[in-house]
Parts: sequence; structure tokens; C-alpha cells
Amino acid sequence: MLEGSSSIVLVMTDICMPGRMDGLKLAQVIWLRWPLLPVILTSGNRSIPDGMIPPHSFFLRKPWTLDALHQAVRKYLTA
Repeated sequence: MLEGSSSIVLVMTDICMPGRMDGLKLAQVIWLRWPLLPVILTSGNRSIPDGMIPPHSFFLRKPWTLDALHQAVRKYLTA
């Protein structure tokens, strides 16, 4: 779906997901293929060292407020 498409402008994923791929691995796959696509990672169980997140992406610790989510999304959609 992303081949030649610009319809996805932001991805948000929880770090803890069922299955073999967690949210951090998903983000790394995204960054390899689309290095400028911002990813908002969220988790209530762990944090991420700053060096693992590209400058155009963000870690949002749970529980987050709607205002915090709104600010994070607006930051990337207006950049």
C-alpha cells in the first residue's frame, strides 16, 4: 500500500504487541524503508534510549493525555 503512496504521514504503535514483532521492531522496519516517516512509539512498561529513536520520531509514555497525543501528532503533521 505504501509503494509510491504518500497517504501515510505518521505511524503510532505500542512497543508491546502480540506475536513475533514488537512495536520497536516494526518502527525499525519502517525507518529502513521510509527513513523520514515519523513514528510515535508508546508504552507504559518500558522506555527507549534516545539514540534508538530518530529525531523525527517520538516516545510517548503511557498513560498519556489526549492533549499530549494531540501535541505529538501536530508536531509531525505540521513539520
